[in-house]
Amino acid sequence: MSEIYGYKTTEISSLLQFIKANDRLSLAGRFRAYAEKRKRAPGSIRNLYYAICKKAQIDKEFCQKYLNGNPPRIEKIEKFSSLEEKELVKKILKSKEYGKSVRGVVLELANGDGKQALRLQNKYRNVIKRNPKLVNDIILELKGEGIIVTTDAKKQVNEFQYLRLKREIDGLMDRLNRVANSENIILRQKICRLETENFRLRKKALENTRAKDYFMPLLERVKQKH
Repeated sequence: MSEIYGYKTTEISSLLQFIKANDRLSLAGRFRAYAEKRKRAPGSIRNLYYAICKKAQIDKEFCQKYLNGNPPRIEKIEKFSSLEEKELVKKILKSKEYGKSVRGVVLELANGDGKQALRLQNKYRNVIKRNPKLVNDIILELKGEGIIVTTDAKKQVNEFQYLRLKREIDGLMDRLNRVANSENIILRQKICRLETENFRLRKKALENTRAKDYFMPLLERVKQKH
């Protein structure tokens, strides 16, 4: 394999050394830092790293060459169930009504584990951003329990819905503009061809008229002689 995700194998050592030397940062932080250094997208670096890990698991020669025979351990990503997502958002919204911050709530839920707290916080923000229906359902459920959500959750949901709708409209307008521009180009090309053909026909007609004007007097003289 000469390349992995657009990186030559000669660059792999550089990434692995950077990952090892900056273990004070989270793995995601190292991806971002290295991406900035290489002027690449963090997602590209992440994909490269996991591609290296995957190849090291099945290619002993590769693993020995770049990792001294010790392939990195890839942590299994634990996914939230629908019920866990709902309970998490509900607990945070409920706690916020009692004056607690999101960070404080997730630290409590994570029992002080910073890594787990970050995971919970990211999931909460993701649900608020991408699942407004669930958030609205939770707000109504809390209302039924006598808790009126007065925090910015509603505002965030409305803003995200507005932004999503705006992106969809902008995307539609871009697509329509591209189609319109494409059709305009085709029409201009047709007009250009028609103008060229019209010019050719007019030129030919003019040439025929001049030829007629030249030869008609000659034909008349010939007729008169005969």
